[in-house]
Amino acid sequence: MDVRKEINNATTEMKQLDMKILHVQAQQKEKKKQAETLTEDNSRLKNDLEAATKAKDSLQARLSQFDGQKKNQASLLESKKIEEKAVAELREKVNVLRAQMSRLDFNYSD
Repeated sequence: MDVRKEINNATTEMKQLDMKILHVQAQQKEKKKQAETLTEDNSRLKNDLEAATKAKDSLQARLSQFDGQKKNQASLLESKKIEEKAVAELREKVNVLRAQMSRLDFNYSD
């Protein structure tokens, strides 16, 4: 009798282990699918990161060019102010000289 009990217990335990094996295999398949999906997502995210990094670098380069142009524009505006001031002074000088020359009387004779 004890032997039959042990055989029944062993058979029951074997069935339980078979069920556990099936369950673990199903989990393994599910985890494999999840791992593949995560690998694909990781690859896609890496590509997105690389594209975003390139875009950021491109924008930074354009921004630095803009800053250089802005500085150049500021220096050009400063030069323009200086030149306009010089032109205004020269015009004033021309007006003064014209006023002085208007008092002179030129007589031309051959």
